[in-house]
Amino acid sequence: MLDIRGDLTHEEFTRLYTFLLMIGFVTALYFGFYHMMPKSATTFDDEQTGLKDQLVFKFSHVVADNTPKGLAAKKFAELVHEKSDGKISIQIFSNGSLYSDIEEINALKENQVQFIAPSTSKLGMLSPEWLALDLPFAFSNYSAVQEGLHGAIGQRLFGTLQKDGLKGMAYWTNGFKQITSNKGPIKQPADLKKPVSPHYAKRHD
Repeated sequence: MLDIRGDLTHEEFTRLYTFLLMIGFVTALYFGFYHMMPKSATTFDDEQTGLKDQLVFKFSHVVADNTPKGLAAKKFAELVHEKSDGKISIQIFSNGSLYSDIEEINALKENQVQFIAPSTSKLGMLSPEWLALDLPFAFSNYSAVQEGLHGAIGQRLFGTLQKDGLKGMAYWTNGFKQITSNKGPIKQPADLKKPVSPHYAKRHD
């Protein structure tokens, strides 16, 4: 799910929001402004018959186009265009071509972009509650993740964004973090121990 900013009429906003609600992705997290796009961001395309104006929104992310997030962003833009009969255009800026993952959060707050799909850890700069999703063993399995993110936990996290004028609309999961070893099974913290270079340790002092 998504959100926008600008200077639309109530009817235009209702129509746009209805279009966006028809598009359901659950593989990452989109954010956008409560408010609506300014008129300066609205463009006209006279090649589309009967189109009075076209709403144009920027979507920034930092991964490649052929990744799951990149492909989902592309599909989202296609569906928005289709469901809106070409009246809404989503311009995708991938590979950090517009902003880095930190910069895009500030750009979103300043309405330089209208959609981003950051990792949840980056949202910790806005509210520390988001860092809970980086804790190991927070969820026992993928079903627990889905139940949590689509339930009270997910709604509480979304609620922390409102103080910054943002609205979280959907979660896109990126899989569990994996730890591997060529020494054997990892069953306890001691299995992760390894010799540490004194120079490396000093660098972190």
